[in-house]
Amino acid sequence: MRAAVTATPAAAAPVRAPMPRRAVARRAVDALGAEVPPLSDEVAAKLAELNIDFEKSGLKYLPNEARLRALDRKSTKFEKTKNEKCGSHMWSDVTELAALIREGKTTWEDLDLDDVDVRLKWAGLFHRRKRTPGRFMMRLKVPNGELTSDQLRYLGDCIAPYGEDGCADITTRANIQLRGVTLEDADSIIAGLQQRGLTSFMSGMDNVRNITGSPIAGIDPHELLDTRPLCHALNAAITNNGAGNAALTNLPRKINIGISSSRDDYAHCHINDVGLKAVRDPTSGEVGFNVELGGYFSIKRNVMSIRKDPGGRAHRACTWPSAAVVMVRA
Repeated sequence: MRAAVTATPAAAAPVRAPMPRRAVARRAVDALGAEVPPLSDEVAAKLAELNIDFEKSGLKYLPNEARLRALDRKSTKFEKTKNEKCGSHMWSDVTELAALIREGKTTWEDLDLDDVDVRLKWAGLFHRRKRTPGRFMMRLKVPNGELTSDQLRYLGDCIAPYGEDGCADITTRANIQLRGVTLEDADSIIAGLQQRGLTSFMSGMDNVRNITGSPIAGIDPHELLDTRPLCHALNAAITNNGAGNAALTNLPRKINIGISSSRDDYAHCHINDVGLKAVRDPTSGEVGFNVELGGYFSIKRNVMSIRKDPGGRAHRACTWPSAAVVMVRA
């Protein structure tokens, strides 16, 4: 437990005039090699009616049917926020926002509300305005929960300067969350993560979440294969090697993926959106996967996944989840 601190009441701060909320220049975010479906006349008319910049929006890589659903007047607040500006812009905006704060040109309070409280989640930064104003929780991507000693020491160094405000969580998906991070430090922390093969991009909101495997991969005497390289390869394919992939960042909701290497099913494939369960072909002896789809687990709902046709080959392990993500996006 943290010790309670009794503070002496400070003198009232002078009231300053509110500054206009600040947002950096918005630019198009491209996903190299991804196809942008041509706009239908109906979607183009809707964009003009709502005065939405298509290149800046989160609609760019969606099919026209999905675009129309997102543009419907009854769509949720989050969909409208994504329509106005895609969260993928924060992968570059976070650097500029941090620099503006360090230079004293703005403060986090003066930034665009939706950027701070919603879109920064696409860069892995979560802000609770009432409970921890001005401090963020930074969620990472740690495929299969595997960290090196160098990576772990770096994470400790990131939160050490924040004293009692700095701490870290190990999540139920074998992921890491850093707490107490300030926005002016976020860009340097992110750069350090990427230098060490980690990232915080695409770790929150409507993205594929941390990919889980076996916690004893490589030493489990009953495993049919090592889940670690598969988790890393799939994460790299979805996130563009941690740099962010705009084509797969505007999903209808979060997507969970698990890879299981034995009958123990440490990844709990039955409650993942996409689950790959390793099996051995009794005739050839080749190891492949049974695919399970549609699992869901939350405090409000628990749905078992549906088993699809068995017998998929191991070398296609990255293909099926990626195809499922694209299908869900549509």
